Amino acid sequence: MSERYHLKPVKIFASALMLALMLALSAYAWDGIAKRLIICLGLSLGCSLLLLLPKLSNKLTIPLFVLYLAYVPLKSFQRMELPFHDMNRIMDGVTLLSVTMIICVYFAFFLVTQRSNWGLGGGSLFLLFLFLVEYYVVKFRGDVLRPSDLGAVKTAVSVLGNYDFSLSREAAYTVLYFLFFICLGFQIRIRMNRWVHIGISAASLCMIGGWYYTVMVSPYPVEKEITGHYWNMTENQLLNGTCMSFFVMLRESRLDVPGDYSEEAVSLAALEAANLYDKPQGSDIQPDIIMIMNEAWSDLSVLGELETTEDYMPFVNSLSENTVKGNLYVSILGGLTANTEFEALTGNSLALLSPTVIPYQNQVNHDMPSLARVLEASGYETMAMHPSGTAAWSRGKVYPFFGFDEFIHETKWETPYEYLRGFLSDSCNFHEIIYRFENRNEEAPFFLFDVTIQNHSGYYGDVPMDIKVKSVGGISAEEVGYIYDLETYLNLMKITDTSFGELVTYFVC
Repeated sequence: MSERYHLKPVKIFASALMLALMLALSAYAWDGIAKRLIICLGLSLGCSLLLLLPKLSNKLTIPLFVLYLAYVPLKSFQRMELPFHDMNRIMDGVTLLSVTMIICVYFAFFLVTQRSNWGLGGGSLFLLFLFLVEYYVVKFRGDVLRPSDLGAVKTAVSVLGNYDFSLSREAAYTVLYFLFFICLGFQIRIRMNRWVHIGISAASLCMIGGWYYTVMVSPYPVEKEITGHYWNMTENQLLNGTCMSFFVMLRESRLDVPGDYSEEAVSLAALEAANLYDKPQGSDIQPDIIMIMNEAWSDLSVLGELETTEDYMPFVNSLSENTVKGNLYVSILGGLTANTEFEALTGNSLALLSPTVIPYQNQVNHDMPSLARVLEASGYETMAMHPSGTAAWSRGKVYPFFGFDEFIHETKWETPYEYLRGFLSDSCNFHEIIYRFENRNEEAPFFLFDVTIQNHSGYYGDVPMDIKVKSVGGISAEEVGYIYDLETYLNLMKITDTSFGELVTYFVC
């Protein structure tokens, strides 16, 4: 009795807190339709009441368990999809595989905890976490979560402060459902003897193994035309769903070794290619080389008509003497900076790899040929530089494999820090380049590869907004509507252009 007395106030407080949270979410998620309002209020009151319930007997929990498995997995699948699309293009077989995967999540949590309530409640909590991760990946980048993103967690965490974490009404509605499923799941505590535990554990292993074999090994997905769509990544979610897109890409990320492949064959091919070229005239000249890969720097006018109040790249556009210009096409959009680095430094095309792979995370785990290694063999001092930490894209591990003598990251900066939107500015970055050049080993030629960070998305924050957009594609800015992100981006381009002009002027003068 004393235990109940002490627990009751805690339960009441938790119930009231949950009710307040759910009602606040309901107010945000309500779209003006009476049916949704009723559902939101029902979910809110349901969560609150579930937290007040005592332990239920098996006569109640076993039927609840069956009802939970019969209804919640399908509803969870639908709620994980509807904030992104209306599901009318989902491929045949995707729903079955996705619902089965959700049930496997419940059984996986049961295997670990050996408790039915943790299997259902913990599984639903995990699914809510996955939904939120997927939601923000889609919101920030425009496509689904990929297997390669798992290796980019540290990189993502380093730039989280520049993103808007608000939820759409539909996403908030999904959160409401999952909170109810979590509360309900944790109330379903089935008391089992040892043999029931062993039987359910064995069945769980069989189901999880069967699902894995079906999705990752068997031809079933191919027969159902469930495949990755890499030209337009949004298609993955529309056709394969949020849950299955990840596993489809994971399955297709495995690389088969080509027939007759060997290191000896590659070395022979490389030698034959080298023999085709004579040593170019003037190759004994060893100029200092500074290679800058500027984060998100681009001229949007190449995409169509863009009229602004002033030029956002006046210095770059003025360059003509000793200047080579052109359009550079890269393999990535809206993320995965490291893939452009990989292609630029190694000369290897991502076309030879699975579309889901990030080489910095998956392949570069040993010494590799690279531009830095070629120049190092010619006597160059080689240096890599990036104004962030060593964990971002595992650069601290990758650059030594490429042959860089030293990696200058944020904590090794020698010049004063200057920040713009929370990132080290390009001006600060270029000052550090000058410092490193002035303090180089003058007895050896110098190669510095620099990746900037100032212009990383998202495009808002404390930025001088001197440049305004007048029209886009011949349509006036007023008719286009919300263009704050665009104007922020263009003003960042102007700031980079000015800083780059100062850097070039230093070396020219």
